[in-house]
Amino acid sequence: MKEESLFSLANQNENTPLADRVRPQNLDDFVG
Repeated sequence: MKEESLFSLANQNENTPLADRVRPQNLDDFVG
């Protein structure tokens, strides 16, 4: 379910720069 949340978050923040979207916390949650 975490994957879905991250994908939804990314879709909501399409206007946000990739570097700003992909933060260590997000990567940690995605990998974890």
